[in-house]
Amino acid sequence: MLGSLMAIAGCGTMKSTPKTSAAITIQATDTINPSSTGLSSPVLLRIFTLKTATAFLQHDFGAIFGGNAEALGDDLVSKREYLIQPGATIKYEESLPPDVTVIGIVAGFRSIDTAQWRAQLPVKTNGVNHISVKIDDINVTASLERFKSNRMLPSLW
Repeated sequence: MLGSLMAIAGCGTMKSTPKTSAAITIQATDTINPSSTGLSSPVLLRIFTLKTATAFLQHDFGAIFGGNAEALGDDLVSKREYLIQPGATIKYEESLPPDVTVIGIVAGFRSIDTAQWRAQLPVKTNGVNHISVKIDDINVTASLERFKSNRMLPSLW
């Protein structure tokens, strides 16, 4: 009898810990990173997973983009880099460690002084963050398109 009660009690427990991940879609228009004559060219995009956005928001382009991002210090968890061609779309998904709270994006435009070169987005935990990164002209933006929770409800059986 006691064994049966323990078996029933065990059925109501969670089977695994929910994971946090980011499914990122990067979309570039045909008119990115234009030259002085209007000719589009590729842009180097860096995507950072961060513990906090503090250092990311405090530093200028050169401090974050150059020198392998030492300016981000202990906030930096990981970094990905892509050379984005005009009109390109890139998709990827990655698991995020529990200490990641922010995704930071930096685009290396040729006219950095007038560009919107930085974007950041908070990470929601215990699910998939479907993130859209858009590159147009000399602007990079990021938005959370959708969040799909991985929270598991206790099983009754």
